[in-house]
Amino acid sequence: MLGRVVDALGVPIDGIGALSDHERRRVSESPRIIERKSCTSLCKQG
Repeated sequence: MLGRVVDALGVPIDGIGALSDHERRRVSESPRIIERKSCTSLCKQG
């Protein structure tokens, strides 16, 4: 698939034709939400 132009669903939109024997998979997993404490003090800025 290197060098091909595809849409968000992986469908080719470059006019060359269908992708040959390929495997679909996610690029990465979404980051997990982490718990953190509330900020109770002010931060001085510039």
